[in-house]
This record gives sequence, C-alpha cells and structure tokens, in this order.
Amino acid sequence: MWQKIWKLFQRDVSVVEAGPTSSRRSIHLTPTRSGRGLSAAGKVKTFEDAGWRYLHLAVRIDLHDGTPLAVLVNHEAVGSILVSGCEAELEIGVSESESALHSLLAMRGIKTGMVATLDGTAVLTGAFPTLAQRAAANTCETAS
Repeated sequence: MWQKIWKLFQRDVSVVEAGPTSSRRSIHLTPTRSGRGLSAAGKVKTFEDAGWRYLHLAVRIDLHDGTPLAVLVNHEAVGSILVSGCEAELEIGVSESESALHSLLAMRGIKTGMVATLDGTAVLTGAFPTLAQRAAANTCETAS
C-alpha cells in the first residue's frame, strides 16, 4: 500500500484516468505545527471528466491504525478516513445529479483542503492557487 500512495505523491495523474477533455489540479498539503509532530504529508488532486468531478486525497501520518481523520474542502467536511499502516486515502467521485457535493467539488470552487483530527485539530492544510496566482507563476516561468 505504501508504494501505491508514494507513487500517487510523485505523479500528476489520479488513480482514475481522466479523459482528454478533463481539467486537473493538484496540491501538496503542508503539515501544521501539530502535523509536523506527526510527520504528516499529503496530496490532493481534483479533476473533471464527462460530467463527473473527482477528488483524491492521500496522506501519510504517524498515527495508530484505526485513527479517524476528517477531510475538509473549503472548510466543509466531505468525508473521513482511517489511518492504516501510517497511511490513508480518500477518493470521491460525484455526478452532476449529486448537486450539493458536485458544486462543492467544482474545479474553480475548491480553494482549500484540510485534514484534521475529529477534535478539530488541523494536521495538514493546503490552498489551490487562484487564476491570478497561476497566471503570475506562468509569467515568471516564461521570463526565466
């Protein structure tokens, strides 16, 4: 399982292969002060394909097997994961008919991702860059 998670950290393609018309985004989650004490690391990937929206989260964290963690997008809970062998992952796929979650997972609508203990202590956080931040990054890359 660890090799599978590590490969997900290293590549930009999700477990579910996206078609040629899909839009993909990914970020690394950084540990909070609490997360650094737990050697936490993670990655969130999102993409759309054929009317479906997907979110894939993979974490490794030094917690006991069976420890539950909450997964939040834009500070709203979207699921929970259980640690097993210092790893956990979540994949959510929603169709257009599941409108509330589908809207929450809209590519342009996802701003933040967080993993927290059930008592609300954030251990991993990350923010997707805005369109302006991505444009500025591309400008800097092409100027180099």
